[in-house]
Amino acid sequence: MSARLAVLLGFAFASPCAFPGGHDDLVDALRARFPEVVRFEVTPLSRPAGPSGELEIPPDVGLEKRVQTWTSTTGRDGKPRRVAQWWAVKAFAPVMVARRALRAGDPVQSADLAAEERDIAGSGGSLLAADAAPTAGRWRATRFVPSGAPLKRSDLEPAPEVLRGQQVRVNVVSAGFTIETSGIARDDGRLGAVIAVTRPGTPEPYFAEVTGERQVVVRGKP
Repeated sequence: MSARLAVLLGFAFASPCAFPGGHDDLVDALRARFPEVVRFEVTPLSRPAGPSGELEIPPDVGLEKRVQTWTSTTGRDGKPRRVAQWWAVKAFAPVMVARRALRAGDPVQSADLAAEERDIAGSGGSLLAADAAPTAGRWRATRFVPSGAPLKRSDLEPAPEVLRGQQVRVNVVSAGFTIETSGIARDDGRLGAVIAVTRPGTPEPYFAEVTGERQVVVRGKP
């Protein structure tokens, strides 16, 4: 049996008195700072200083995979000691995951997402929480996300009103009259942006302002 395995087994079968309040105190401190977490799993990675030690938890303890605390105790020589204590932390909270593989530029609907409980320790708050998931509007993926992978906040963005290659409705406004026709967008465009548009079957572009979903306007002859 390796020395490391022996230490881990020693922790696993140790009496609860071996960690006087340390585990529970750390969990309580983490829960107070991160109420969105449903449950914590905390495991000591280093041998405690002793059963009479007082655990010191940093007031700004973070939601990391490895957390350091300190134990203040008295040595055999009667002098005070302050010993580092390391813990492995898992923190489970509901986040959004992809129900199918998403590729950059793919439109994303609510049916493409699902809430699942995942370990968010070490994520730095980058994962998309279930209560922050988009429920309305048009969204698209910004990068490839494998099926079943948790989504980061940066993985989704509002989709522009006009997408490159889409057929759009073109309103030509000139000299007091309006003509409605169609065109093909050559660029993505958000509201108010000016993009290149071509007539179906012709390569020569003209420019139009995005006024709505799949809608552009040309002021004057295109």
